[in-house]
Amino acid sequence: MNTIAITNNPVDSKILNGRMNQIEGMIARKILPEIEAKYEFVDVKEIGAEFLRIHDDIADGGSETAEITYSLSKSEKVFIKDHRLKMKITKDDAREYGSMTEAKRWGKTLLMQAIMTIQERGLSAQLENTAVITQQDTLSGTDQWSDKNNSDPIGDIELAKNTIYDSVGMAPNTMIMSWKVFQSLRFHPQVADLLGTKYGGNGVKNSTVGLTIDQIKGAFDVKNVLIGEGVYNTAKEGQTKSMSPIWGKHCWLAYINPNPNPNKAEDSLGYTFWGGMPQGNSKILSDAYEIKDPPKAEFVRVEMDYAQVLLKVKSAYLIKNAIA
Repeated sequence: MNTIAITNNPVDSKILNGRMNQIEGMIARKILPEIEAKYEFVDVKEIGAEFLRIHDDIADGGSETAEITYSLSKSEKVFIKDHRLKMKITKDDAREYGSMTEAKRWGKTLLMQAIMTIQERGLSAQLENTAVITQQDTLSGTDQWSDKNNSDPIGDIELAKNTIYDSVGMAPNTMIMSWKVFQSLRFHPQVADLLGTKYGGNGVKNSTVGLTIDQIKGAFDVKNVLIGEGVYNTAKEGQTKSMSPIWGKHCWLAYINPNPNPNKAEDSLGYTFWGGMPQGNSKILSDAYEIKDPPKAEFVRVEMDYAQVLLKVKSAYLIKNAIA
């Protein structure tokens, strides 16, 4: 049951105060790009690397053309899961929001917030788990980037980039970090010095203004920087809220496929497979249905069908506890 403990006074009561995660600060589906699934499951296949060997392809005169082969194996079967929540909307809600229609609209908005927050935290929990992302370095003490005088973020990030390249043969194209890590990195004197030196001392060296996302891209030679701004409530139901950053105090380097195409052999950290049911092309399903008790009440329901799948974990590197 929703808890509403306010009394309308004869003033404008159309202002709502509260924390909602903004879409632009939610990055899960940028880290795992979307691929639509036509059925309830997806077969992920792995193509071998035989064709990347150095073969003798010289044909002299009438000699036969050299033949090469390749292997194709099933990597895993991914099942699309239904992620569904509902919320009861009563006549009290309708009274406070002005109408049952408006109350249901807000109910659906809050349910979508809940599902997106679950999705975001579900991915961050996987990526910060050193049993999943085994290429990692856990920083502590003076090595953490919040120690501006002693830490070495340039060395940490270069180690991450080289480790990924040695593992999968691809240069990482994306940095991922929480908002708090970004704030620490953009004011780090070592990074400002690097950028000032790299671009001829253009005034950013030892900057106290703070580097922009584009300057961070330039400093570390990555195409994308993703900043996770979302928060989640760690308190149990009935307890005082306790908000924590979804993306913690960590930073990742990764290769993320910029243009996913299921019909091409393309590596990537992973994908978000969505759909899988005869529901058109909508990524979000919502409806409402009446209930008998209490009277004049309805349940609103929201559903997203998807599966988050990490396919190439060695295309990522975790810098855990990048800041204190």
